[in-house]
Amino acid sequence: HAHGLSINLLVKGSKKWLFLNEEQNSLLYNTYETINQSKINYIDWYNKYIKSDINSKYIEFIQNSRDIVIVPYDITHSVLNIEDSIGMVLDL
Repeated sequence: HAHGLSINLLVKGSKKWLFLNEEQNSLLYNTYETINQSKINYIDWYNKYIKSDINSKYIEFIQNSRDIVIVPYDITHSVLNIEDSIGMVLDL
């Protein structure tokens, strides 16, 4: 999904973030129904539609406890909780 500028503070746990470029926005939205209808989980979706595309250009990283992630305005992104997490988000 995409939204306005946000600041994400992770108090506890870890999260895997994926930022897609503008050309990949349609990929996320076009596969969204596939995810819901087939009940495909995030890991399988990620491996099938993102990792398998050698032409994909994306940013992928792990957010750990006490890390802050700034999500720019209108950047399509996805987040997976790697472990139980507690965080705070400030939408600007």
